[in-house]
Amino acid sequence: MPAITLTNLPEHMRRALEQRAARHGRSPEAEIRDILERALVKDQAPATGLGSRLAEIGRKAGFTDEELTFPRSDAAAGPISFE
Repeated sequence: MPAITLTNLPEHMRRALEQRAARHGRSPEAEIRDILERALVKDQAPATGLGSRLAEIGRKAGFTDEELTFPRSDAAAGPISFE
């Protein structure tokens, strides 16, 4: 894999990168790879809707697809009562 050298990185950015890497339990180099991968994949990935994003969050939290599927109802919603 080719190497990339980053020069003239401001000190505050270097510290922030090291702190972020420590929070994620990885090296600064691994953190940079993750940041780049997310940025580049995001540019190529198709946009997803809110429901898909929420389902992804649920899966990351350990829920199964069956637990994240809710039956649709054709019944009309009743009026809201504020009393």
